[in-house]
Amino acid sequence: MKNQLLKTMLLLFALIAGSSSAWAGDVTVTFNPASDVGTGTGASGNNSVSKDGITISCTAGGFAINGGAHYRLAKNSTTTISSTVGNIKSIVINGPSGTGDYSISKFGDNTGWTADTNAGTYSWSGDAASVSVVANGAQVRPTSIVVTYTSSGVEKVLTPSISGTEAFLNSTEVTITCGTTGATIQYSTDNGTSWNSYTAPFTLNATTTVQAKATKNEMTDSDVASKTFTKATPSTVADAIDAINALADNGTIANQCVAGIISQIEGYNSTYKSITYWISDDGTTTNQMEVYSGKGLNGANFTAITDLNVGDEVVVYGTLQKYVKDANVTPEFASGSQLLSYSATGTPAPVITASNVTIDSEATSGEITYTIDNSTGASLSAVEKEEYDWIISVAVDAVNNKVTFTTTVNDGEQRTGYITLSYEGAQSKDVKITQKATFGTASLPFAFDGGKSDIETTDGLTHTGLGSDYTSSPKLKFDNADDYLILKINGAAEVVNFDIKGNGSSNDPWAGAFKVQTSADGVTYTDLQTYTDLTSDVSRKSVALASDVRYIKWVYTTKTVGNVALGRIGVNCEAITIPAAGYATFNTPSKIDFAGTNGVKAYKVFAIGASSVTIEEIDAAPANTPVILEATAGTYGLKLAASAADVTGNLLQVSDGNATTDASNIVYALASKGEPAVTGFYKVKAGTKVPAGKCYLAVLATSAPEFLGFSGDATGVNEVRGKMADVRGEFYNLNGQRVAQPTKGLYIVNGKKVVVK
Repeated sequence: MKNQLLKTMLLLFALIAGSSSAWAGDVTVTFNPASDVGTGTGASGNNSVSKDGITISCTAGGFAINGGAHYRLAKNSTTTISSTVGNIKSIVINGPSGTGDYSISKFGDNTGWTADTNAGTYSWSGDAASVSVVANGAQVRPTSIVVTYTSSGVEKVLTPSISGTEAFLNSTEVTITCGTTGATIQYSTDNGTSWNSYTAPFTLNATTTVQAKATKNEMTDSDVASKTFTKATPSTVADAIDAINALADNGTIANQCVAGIISQIEGYNSTYKSITYWISDDGTTTNQMEVYSGKGLNGANFTAITDLNVGDEVVVYGTLQKYVKDANVTPEFASGSQLLSYSATGTPAPVITASNVTIDSEATSGEITYTIDNSTGASLSAVEKEEYDWIISVAVDAVNNKVTFTTTVNDGEQRTGYITLSYEGAQSKDVKITQKATFGTASLPFAFDGGKSDIETTDGLTHTGLGSDYTSSPKLKFDNADDYLILKINGAAEVVNFDIKGNGSSNDPWAGAFKVQTSADGVTYTDLQTYTDLTSDVSRKSVALASDVRYIKWVYTTKTVGNVALGRIGVNCEAITIPAAGYATFNTPSKIDFAGTNGVKAYKVFAIGASSVTIEEIDAAPANTPVILEATAGTYGLKLAASAADVTGNLLQVSDGNATTDASNIVYALASKGEPAVTGFYKVKAGTKVPAGKCYLAVLATSAPEFLGFSGDATGVNEVRGKMADVRGEFYNLNGQRVAQPTKGLYIVNGKKVVVK
């Protein structure tokens, strides 16, 4: 019996000793950048990452996660890998597979490191609570980091993580998590005097320090985590500036909160995803307090300069600084501030062209030099800019004599202009340059099929040098080199479509270069397409767009012979213009979703009778499908479809440029004629050809009237015009009385209006 009991106890001890969850043994922790994301303020948003008691940390910017593909240990930075659960026995830093993906000089001054540069792997072995890694000479970009430690006994519950908005205006929600599965979490809001069981996120309405700890059976209790959440009370900009002025040069005050109105926006930093702007109490003083390289709500990245507008009301939280450089003092929020509150009360800055520059000066003579970026020289560096005011200095010889003059800078892409005025004397005066606003931003989807005269009333379009309108599409005329059209859009687009042709003469066909360019910021443009082989035939182009494109530019870069015609522009849609009659035929160049296009109906022709055609509404059509469109007169953007089934039984055809009436077939084209006007298919005179790309019907000559009206789904066309012999059915006058012997005039036949001639 005693022997049996002893055996049972020994077996029990053996089982307990073999349990890796509670007793000593080697434990491996693998860090993967796709799933194990760090926290902090490094260049990519992180400077540390923790998992299962192992922490990898560095000073700000030294350690980061790049897009989930790899970690980054910055050049010459020191990264510490530490353990709270047992001494580290080994570390393996795995680089990308293969060689040549990155270079490593060496790991600095650490004993125990070995390297296999062919495999991109660096290993360390030893026995330490923490290990330092130095990337000398070049950054290291591991795809994973594997740490093995030896547990010293009963394992410890991982320290809880406390998250929430640390600085808030009204309230903040606090969430607590623990990396140890099955652990019980408790929290305190009174410095550990009392503890509460954590079951769900809770709300704080005042400045509070939250502590958290976790426990689990057969494990050591976790360390206590602590985080302070601060309720901020905003000050005015004026009060904040008073506090800044009291500081020593480059002195700072942390954890400050200021309410103001955005009065000026300087620029967007695409590397750090931040915006530099100015705030003031009145919203008009442009240089009261700078917010340098600020972040969005709760520290989120900005995506573009248009994320903020002059006039927006904001509350900014961060570190105030009295920034001094070269004897210039700037009161500012230092880099790293964030928005606690944002109200989009401002008006988006209008798009303007650099040719609209007015300079007011008190000088009767003098040479004006000016700059927009505190550098030497005189330039307007962007084709389009938001509205800015610039102050320049001019020497004058009289105070009371004034000159106001207007100048137009040249039309080169960099928009550089120089203004010269001779002067006498040396008195200095300020001169203000203001670029005048013109147009706004086009909403997607966008459709345009007008001419130059229509641009001034169309949001999103600006131009320079366009000639007179053509009478038919394409209507925009590019006469000279550097003539351009710019479209500014309000969001990510997928495709732009347009008609284009080159106009020369029979002796001198068009020759030159015409480009489509795109830009994310309206400053730097990249060539998307270049056309050097345009002909007098209209060509329909479709070009894919990158997701960051916000500006599309068409520019006649090189003129040799002739001009260029552009028209029927559609972004994320196909553009179509419906005439006053309310109907048009259309050959679809792309897959179209008619059901998803507001205000437009589409029909196929599936039967041709003795005096009318029968039409049926369709919801979608693939490319190269002739259809009839019905809508109120105007230009529409037909929605592009991801897919569309073939339209079966459609009798409409598309002309190759040779379709005409002959001895065997009568060709009909859609038109609106007469007074009152009647819309339908009219016979095309023999010898008259239907233009290429236009739609038509063909009927055997043995049974072909002069006119074919509509029957079927059409709701707006209800008038038929023809000779008495062409009209069959009972006639009624407009009072509803039957007419036995109708003469010329307007009648109702088969529920439709008929004009008998």
